[in-house]
Amino acid sequence: MSKYKTIVFDIDGTLLNTDLYICLAFLNLFQKYRKEYMPSLKELLSFSGPTLEDTFEKYFPNVDKKILFDEYERFYKENLKKYTTLYPDEISVLDELKKRYHLAICTSRRKDAAIACLKYFDLLKYFELIISVDDVSKPKPYPESLLKILDFFQNDNDEVIYIGDAYTDYLCGLAANIDVGLVTYGMRKLPNDTCPDFEFKQFKEIGALLND
Repeated sequence: MSKYKTIVFDIDGTLLNTDLYICLAFLNLFQKYRKEYMPSLKELLSFSGPTLEDTFEKYFPNVDKKILFDEYERFYKENLKKYTTLYPDEISVLDELKKRYHLAICTSRRKDAAIACLKYFDLLKYFELIISVDDVSKPKPYPESLLKILDFFQNDNDEVIYIGDAYTDYLCGLAANIDVGLVTYGMRKLPNDTCPDFEFKQFKEIGALLND
């Protein structure tokens, strides 16, 4: 029987296949505001982990951040349906997990964007708590977001597992002293020093472990 009481999920690359969307959204920004620079695929995929604020500051230091946010949001609203999908077996796994665990979200997205995409894919009903970048002073990889979730559910550290796909997710779970499961079904490559407690090659493997 599983020792866990709460399962925390990241969104991008974990619950939603947004790899293509994120790459295209940032390519759009580079074409509009920094035409002289063409990021590599590795760079584009790395934009999923940090906050938009941090990425904008690093790659567009001379562009008004509101302009960048507005353009990113416009592209998001126009292309969400076209470039974002669920993963195979995801709904059936979440249906079963919801019967046995508290489910929560820890994301670097803004709260309104997180809720909007979860609603669109009919996932919002599964989650009791969403901690976004708007809810913390220090987002991932700092542990504040996960510690808020532990406090909300009154869980001990060993009663929670965080499932994500990025190195920032791994560092966040490590800093919060909870177990981490990383999914490897996306395009992102993780550094060699990444040593999660579990790895999942398919979404159904999450269910196989936690519904055992």
